[in-house]
Amino acid sequence: MTMKWEKLLSDKRFRDRSKKDSNDARNAFEDDISRIIFSSAFRRLQDKTQVFPLERDSLVRTRLTHSMEVSNIGRSIGLSVEGKLLKNKAIGEGLKGFIPSIVAAAGLIHDLGNPPFGHYGEDAFKNFYKGKNDTLKDWLNEELIEDLLHFDGNVQTFRHLLKLQFLKDKFSYNLSYPTLATIVKYPCSSKEGNKKDASNICQKKYGFFKSEKVKFEEIWTFLGIPAKARHPLTFILEAADDIAYSANDLEDGVRKNIINSDTFIKKLDIFIKEENIHSDDPLVEVYNRCKVIKEQDEAGIENCIIEQFRIEAHSRMIKSAVEAFVDESNYNKIMEGKFSSELLEKSEAKNIRKFFSSFARKDVFSSKDVLKLELMGEEVIYGLLSKFFIIVNAEKEDLEKTKGKEGKIYHLISENYRFLHENYTTDSKIDRIQLINDYICGMTDSYALQTYRKLTGIEL
Repeated sequence: MTMKWEKLLSDKRFRDRSKKDSNDARNAFEDDISRIIFSSAFRRLQDKTQVFPLERDSLVRTRLTHSMEVSNIGRSIGLSVEGKLLKNKAIGEGLKGFIPSIVAAAGLIHDLGNPPFGHYGEDAFKNFYKGKNDTLKDWLNEELIEDLLHFDGNVQTFRHLLKLQFLKDKFSYNLSYPTLATIVKYPCSSKEGNKKDASNICQKKYGFFKSEKVKFEEIWTFLGIPAKARHPLTFILEAADDIAYSANDLEDGVRKNIINSDTFIKKLDIFIKEENIHSDDPLVEVYNRCKVIKEQDEAGIENCIIEQFRIEAHSRMIKSAVEAFVDESNYNKIMEGKFSSELLEKSEAKNIRKFFSSFARKDVFSSKDVLKLELMGEEVIYGLLSKFFIIVNAEKEDLEKTKGKEGKIYHLISENYRFLHENYTTDSKIDRIQLINDYICGMTDSYALQTYRKLTGIEL
């Protein structure tokens, strides 16, 4: 089955939009962008870890600045792809502007549900629930347990967008189906996914909790996306995310005095030789440009030199991502739901991405400052989960009062989350567990640390 752009770019939502003002020239997906930018959850990304937790240098990236960069790169790729699709008449003029707007919106929200302290926060959730496995088996079925044992920030993002941004009803942001679909990289349940050796990239992780399964299926059915296949624009979003963090982590490493331009060029030279990269590979092109930039530099300002390196890498990867998407063979597989790779992996820039990923892992993420803060973050999240888990098995009347410990803990949870829980769930064990997860995932790094310190008596 070949997917159709007319369906894939539909402005359908779970609740109809309010009547549009005649002077409002935005398309439906630009409206999504407005809803996102003015939300409290988006603002909280300014104090959530990208690479360096609790970073005080305002020039080092947070989840907020990273998301804005992904949005911008995604829009750029989307505009170029859309131009080629219009030229080839794969889409009509009536759909012009939709693709870049959807990818830009998805870029802003792709990390919205991630817990504090980045991937180490995710690991803390997984480790905590692994430790509770015997208890969970008495309460929950297999699929719900799998949701918890493989807890993932991207899956929490999908849940947050559907349910947790309370304004006036249960529809949260009420974003369009295409925007919601674009952020789901792994469109399958926790039982169907989490297969690291899967030939289908869509099954390497999972994309939705059981609590959001019905809404996920409604979106996929309406947009005409085959089972276990991605929305085509997800490949663009994924490429934008990879381009952003793979090169931008280099800049942040320089700001933190972990690396410098000489080290970068030397490591790049070694990588090219060890990997036997051919002289006409785009990575060699980037390497040669970086050497010229370094040789011609007069000021000797490391931040400026590295920024130029990043620009060179971005430019080549963006161009290659566009070419890979519109390549006839790739494009046909994407539209049939049979493309089973990351876009950059099938592009001419695959070695650029490979080098940057390797370099960041070995030379940036492994610094002692990062490791210490990550371990601290894992301890904080695990500790908060331990404190709040007491409400799961408490009697309902004990939660309504604040005399006992369970009631005190319950009333520490934000009022909006408690309202949604009390009015739109059955108050089951899994509902209470998700309430805890929702609250902790919504915390900023600073607030999580402060709450942990107060609950453990370290701070008044």
